[in-house]
Amino acid sequence: MAKDRGVVEVLRRKFPSRAGPVMHGKDVSYAVNPHAKGRLWRHLCDRLTAMSDSPGIVALHTALNVVAPATVASEFRSRGVYRVDHPKALAMYCSDGRFTDAVEELVHSLGHDRLDTMTLPGGPGLLNVWSAQTSDLDAVRRASSFLIKGHALTDVVLLAHAGCGYYRARFASRTAEELVARQLHDLRVAAADLARANANLQIRAFFARPDGGHVAFDAVDLTSREPLPVG
Repeated sequence: MAKDRGVVEVLRRKFPSRAGPVMHGKDVSYAVNPHAKGRLWRHLCDRLTAMSDSPGIVALHTALNVVAPATVASEFRSRGVYRVDHPKALAMYCSDGRFTDAVEELVHSLGHDRLDTMTLPGGPGLLNVWSAQTSDLDAVRRASSFLIKGHALTDVVLLAHAGCGYYRARFASRTAEELVARQLHDLRVAAADLARANANLQIRAFFARPDGGHVAFDAVDLTSREPLPVG
């Protein structure tokens, strides 16, 4: 309600001579429902957007003028059966689709018939502040915590892969060997970060690489204290 009043006050300040949104108890006419006074609302939003470069104003204009699209029933039906219960394993890996099917095969081989996934460029490396923006680190921490706690997950599989574009872009001056060392180091950091926040979580890590037309997964020793030659 406070947010709605804020929207109303912004419009009233910008258009003092026009009939602006009116508060009626819990109802805010066309501040909450843009279709109530469609053309006038769009006119006000267009004027307001033109007056300001503020991302908040632009977002307000966009959010309140989007019309939900109609849906087409049964466009596609899966062969797999939907289950109400959540999987017990989470796979965190890079968005590179060349490895997606292989990652699912790996997780199945570890005894999990289904999996939750978190796929972002950089994968688990986003849990290391030296390899990610602070905002990325925070977002991945919150998202992984939500999945682990909310879905009562017991296992996490962390994966990095050869030829990762994220690492090549972020560490452009490093050699291929240095990038691999950084990725392996980040897997250890990510595992430690998740373990601190989630007791009794089983964490495994793998490095994926092409191998004769298939994908091989090398297990990463997360218990070793031997330093890696990080570039």
